[in-house]
Amino acid sequence: YFDYMCDLMTFFHKPDEPYPPTKVFTREELLLLTPKVVRDWMAMKTFGKLDYGPGDKSLGARYHTLGYMKKAVSWFMPNKRPGWCDGRGNPTKSDA
Repeated sequence: YFDYMCDLMTFFHKPDEPYPPTKVFTREELLLLTPKVVRDWMAMKTFGKLDYGPGDKSLGARYHTLGYMKKAVSWFMPNKRPGWCDGRGNPTKSDA
């Protein structure tokens, strides 16, 4: 699970080097994630771009892989139970 979380946070923060597997993300860092960040990260993993359409082909991420990525990231969210509402909760449970 942690590999996906490191990948998402690397995408979000855009550091010079990817986060190492020993990195500990704070609650405050995790609360900055939004459904748009998660969606954009998954779009980049799937299509290699943020704007995609019905005619675009996947570059490797399949339906079940995306589900696993979402599940892995959700495991680290401070507010696991509630859905996303008014900018709070778990961004992986958003309808976006």
